[in-house]
Amino acid sequence: MSKLQASLVVDLVDKTGAKTSAVIGNMNRLQKAERDYMLSSKGLRLSNKDRAMERLLTERQAELEARAAKAKEAAALRSERHNAILARGTVAAVAVGVAAGKAYSDFASLERRVNRIVINADKGADAIQPTIGKMQDVAADAHMAFGDVVEGLETLVSSGRTLDEAMAFLPAVTTTAQASGAAVSDMALSADSLAGSLKINAKDMQHAFDILVAGGKAGKFELKDMARELPSLLPAFAALGYKGTEGLEKMVAMLQVLRNQTGTSGEAATNLANIMQKMYSADTAAKFKKFGIDLPKALDKARKSGRDVIDVLLDMSTVATKGDLSKLSLLFPDAQMQAGVRGLISQREEMKKLNAELKNVDGSTLRDFNQVVGDSAAKIQDLSNNWDRFVKNVGSGVAVVANPTLGYLNSAIESARNQMKSQEGKTEEQRRTEAKTYKDAYRARNPDAWWFQVNDAYMNATARVGAGTQSSVMDDFKNHPVYGNQYNHFRKPAAAPVTNPDDLARQQSLDSFLAGPDKLPQVGAAISEKIVEGGGAAGKAAADNMQSQASAVGNAIGSAFLSRISGALGAFMANPGGGMPRSTGQALQQQTNGQFVDQP
Repeated sequence: MSKLQASLVVDLVDKTGAKTSAVIGNMNRLQKAERDYMLSSKGLRLSNKDRAMERLLTERQAELEARAAKAKEAAALRSERHNAILARGTVAAVAVGVAAGKAYSDFASLERRVNRIVINADKGADAIQPTIGKMQDVAADAHMAFGDVVEGLETLVSSGRTLDEAMAFLPAVTTTAQASGAAVSDMALSADSLAGSLKINAKDMQHAFDILVAGGKAGKFELKDMARELPSLLPAFAALGYKGTEGLEKMVAMLQVLRNQTGTSGEAATNLANIMQKMYSADTAAKFKKFGIDLPKALDKARKSGRDVIDVLLDMSTVATKGDLSKLSLLFPDAQMQAGVRGLISQREEMKKLNAELKNVDGSTLRDFNQVVGDSAAKIQDLSNNWDRFVKNVGSGVAVVANPTLGYLNSAIESARNQMKSQEGKTEEQRRTEAKTYKDAYRARNPDAWWFQVNDAYMNATARVGAGTQSSVMDDFKNHPVYGNQYNHFRKPAAAPVTNPDDLARQQSLDSFLAGPDKLPQVGAAISEKIVEGGGAAGKAAADNMQSQASAVGNAIGSAFLSRISGALGAFMANPGGGMPRSTGQALQQQTNGQFVDQP
């Protein structure tokens, strides 16, 4: 009698009826022992083939578990990278938003500031943008902050210069300020004084600043001191007949030698101011009269002949005192004037020498400028200027684009808020009834309307109710009976004539497929079915994309789609290695000779 042999087939059955033989590989040693004992009690045993299959499935299961662990680890790594990218993207988005806001704000502030300068210069609004562009060019050439350039222009215009004159002076002002480290506003005031008092034009302004720069290096009376003191000194100096760059050379030479005998630059400037203001005074004339000198007459004669009047004053003082500087108090009772005249007489040769040297100073400012702009600070300033130019350009674009965009977004938000407000206090049944009643009435009046036009009309009506402009959505049919009014602005285009019955049938079939209950689209449901069949990973990606990017209707489709594939996704995530996962309703069934034995 042949030995009875039975094959053991192990199935995994869940509530859906799906099964897999992979459960053999999941059996632990205790379960195998219990199985062998149960089979032996019935006089049965597993065949060698069954044993081999069990080992194969066990190894395969181990391999699948290892792959699943690697997949889980890779998924965690991808998630970590995704979160990092998302975080960086969020930071970048915030930075871009802040930059855009700063650009908009900075441009508005910049435009307002320049606009005020233009108004002060009696120019129209059309001069704003060209002026900004020219000022940015000046800032770039001088490697100077744009705000400093604006300050220089403001100073010049406020001093009474026209916009064209101010812009003509600005390059020399900014270049000299950058080369010397003087304040732009001080150099701007100096430029105004040089032009107003000494009649130095824009063409010669850089040469005039070269004189100031070189003179500042020649002694203790520095350029910054000249920029501060010249606006007060030059009017009186010009009244004596001095003008042009020759007069400036004389002024700088006198200030420098006077500074050698005073404690401060301000004191030197005060002494020179007293000389210019009091040399024609009655008291001074009376003092010289006692020495037999008609000072006013001598000074007038010198001016008419083109001689230097201050040199004549020094000559007459030397004659009156016979070179004895201790007797200057007999001529000049004013202490500051006395100190000034003494300083000029005692250093007369140094003054003449410096005056001659100042006639050959062209390019001195440019040399200093080139040295300054070669350092790192100038490169950083170039970067800042480029950023300012970018901010101005972006700000202009934001000003043009942002307002209508923000207006649209605000309108959309307010509309959504009003729609929600109109539904407050209503049950879900009441909301559905209201929507159905409105849409039925709308379709009855507008039979050719598309489904989205019907929905749009209803949402607009709810927004108006929420805003309080009408009491009920049904008021649309009382006050606005014609489709295409100001609220329902969509109008279906006229249909082309259909001549082919087959084309009409295909069109109707397509419309039937696209339109479901209440004419809501069924495309999402159809697509979701196909994606679910194709696999959970693709389904999740598609659903997430639909959920995040769809509009109101798209959101509904995406939500339904997520619901449809949630079971499949859960199964996939629980057992990514393959097969179906174990569930509560699973049962281990052993089939031997046509009989099933439930194995707990």
